[in-house]
Parts: sequence; structure tokens; C-alpha cells
Amino acid sequence: MSRKVVPINHGTYNGYTNRKCRCSDCKHAASEYMRRYRKTSHGAATTKYYAVLSVKRAQLAAQWVKENMPDVWQEIARDAAKQVDKEKYLDNHESESNDDAASPGDDPLAISAENRDVTDTATTSPQNTGTNQ
Repeated sequence: MSRKVVPINHGTYNGYTNRKCRCSDCKHAASEYMRRYRKTSHGAATTKYYAVLSVKRAQLAAQWVKENMPDVWQEIARDAAKQVDKEKYLDNHESESNDDAASPGDDPLAISAENRDVTDTATTSPQNTGTNQ
């Protein structure tokens, strides 16, 4: 007994999801479907739920690594600091304060030179967090 081969109807959500077609027309149809879905109340709530869930998972994983593998956490923190263009943020911050002609003491969010190193152990050691644990 042979199986009946049904041609894919391209440019449809069904073609993308059920038939696994990845042509540009099917991709476009699927993205349009999801765009409309996310505008519905259920779609917006579902999208928000998964975004919050993803953040919560990342927070729990990071906390676990900090508590159970502090040496690994230090390595992760160092690698993350290498990937972020620190000067981009610091230069941008300094130019904003210069534009306002404010003195360095006026900005409560200003980062002092000794606190600019994001891999400083003060950020990860419990005794230096400022809270009683």
C-alpha cells in the first residue's frame, strides 16, 4: 500500500508548522501568524509568561552556580566582562554628565574609578553585599 503524497501549499502557516517547509513564503506566513497571535490577549499573556519564565530560569541557574561553584562563577563573570564594551557605556555616561555641566558628585549613579571593574569580588562575595545574610 503506497502512501498518498499531498503537495505542500506554500505560503501558509500549515506548510511551515505541519509540513516543515522552510521556504521564504512559508516562513513569512508563520511570522505573520505569530505576529497577529501575539497581538491577541491570550498571545500577549503567553508571550509575557515565557519571557518571565526564561528570566527566572536564568536567575535560578546563576544563583545556583554562584552558591555551588564560585570559581566557575568568577570565570563566567570575567568572560562576560570581556564581551561587553565597557568603554562604550562609560564614555557615554561621562559625555552625558559633561553635557549637563554637573559636578561628579551630583550624579548618584556615577561609577567611581575604583568600582569600574565588574569582576571585582565585592560583587559576588556575600559579606560585601551590604546586607546581613
